[in-house]
Amino acid sequence: MRKATSLVCILMFLTVAASASTIRVPIDAPTIAEGLSLADRGDTVLVACGSYLEHGIIMVSGVVLRSEGGEADCVFENNHAIFGGGILCMYSNPLIERCLFQANSADGDGAMTLFRSSPEIIDCEFLGNTGSVDGPGAIWCRYSSPSLLRCIF
Repeated sequence: MRKATSLVCILMFLTVAASASTIRVPIDAPTIAEGLSLADRGDTVLVACGSYLEHGIIMVSGVVLRSEGGEADCVFENNHAIFGGGILCMYSNPLIERCLFQANSADGDGAMTLFRSSPEIIDCEFLGNTGSVDGPGAIWCRYSSPSLLRCIF
């Protein structure tokens, strides 16, 4: 019985790993938002170098958003939204890696809004983002526990 249970667990893991895909922006999807809308848990949205004028991007739990290059060269710049000038995470736990959030603004916060979310944010930079009167410039958290690693503010 124990061997059968182990075999089932291994097969389930292989099925999940095999079904994960990479969505390339702008090759497979013209925008980051569209790439994320096509993504399922376990998928990676790989963004080519460049600046993206998009706002209110909603992250999906279990999806990886990663810059294609080794530097923070996926740039969210000069965007404005009500919540999260660059990215909005609601009830999600994505991985956001090697992105630059610069000169974004929002009515309540600056570059990123986290609500009941615990994303991993790795090797990202937050420069010159602004919020409204009481809002922070980089990341606004409500009932959230982000993990920040090697980020620059």
